Amino acid sequence: MTLKAFPKINLYLKIIGKDSSAYHLLESRFVLVKSGVHDEIHIEAIDSSKDEICGAFGCDAESSSIALALRSLRARYDFPRVRIEVQKRIPIGAGLGGGSADAGVVIKALMEEFGLGAVESGGANLDSRALRGAESSADSSLDSRAKSGGANLDSSARKTRSMIAKEVGADVAFFVEGCECAEVEGRGEVITPLALARDDLREFEIYTPAIRCDTRAVYRQYAKMIESKEITYSPKMRGALGAGKIDSSKVDSGALDSDILDFSALSNREILSIAQKQGDAPSVLNALNDLFLPASVLYPELLDVKKELGDGWYFSGSGSSFFRPMLESKSAPATPESKSAPKACL
Repeated sequence: MTLKAFPKINLYLKIIGKDSSAYHLLESRFVLVKSGVHDEIHIEAIDSSKDEICGAFGCDAESSSIALALRSLRARYDFPRVRIEVQKRIPIGAGLGGGSADAGVVIKALMEEFGLGAVESGGANLDSRALRGAESSADSSLDSRAKSGGANLDSSARKTRSMIAKEVGADVAFFVEGCECAEVEGRGEVITPLALARDDLREFEIYTPAIRCDTRAVYRQYAKMIESKEITYSPKMRGALGAGKIDSSKVDSGALDSDILDFSALSNREILSIAQKQGDAPSVLNALNDLFLPASVLYPELLDVKKELGDGWYFSGSGSSFFRPMLESKSAPATPESKSAPKACL
């Protein structure tokens, strides 16, 4: 079967502190972007004593997010060996969650296709089944099967799927969930899917410069700036201003201040509407994304990129990509080809 893994953007990203294990805790709005680049993943069952993984991952295949996902699945379930080949198109080090997207798609697809942890409508556990060769969408097979009286993941299997996602990586839970937009909390494992209003923003253009940002390095720089008191943690926002939505037209257009805004209570359109009133200052990106400042310290070229892009472009994740709402009258600059990593197989 052939699957598509789409990138995500962070409409906002706020870091509110650390947990007992010293992991940074965040609050963010993730949006899946299906209108542009995506990775293509082909999975087939093989008669072999080990799995095979091929792709230009930017690391050894054995260290890839897909390999981690397979190891976590095999620690819990017995199913046939598989060959997974990935055509990488989502740029690496771009703040788009490409590796997490690949892992999430693979976890979801294998659990659904092999019936791992699933139950029949009559209650009997499913045996592992052979992979079918038909082309499929990453977020469709289980739902359609459930509607026709087929397999359903029980609550235990859903919990296991979430645990596997957490083991593999911070953003994987969002891609495993299969939603197009969500509030994300904790290390990235707490997902609250959002149903977007018909007129809300759901399509975005992405521009990725020829800069590869190291996520760990950006977080280390953030921690260093916290320690030196150059910056402070953002206040916890979710629910801070109640459940009611905020009228963006009533927010002071002179100050985009996360201290007074609960971004989680706003629609996508409201969040960017407020930001657009502020103009093109880097402080606007800082207010929306706590990682822009440390990323721009490590990669000062990002400031030049932002200046060249002009108004209305915002920073995703730990970088280096910028995004804006999809425009009909003006197309985004062509995304430079990401530097190809050596193709690795195991």
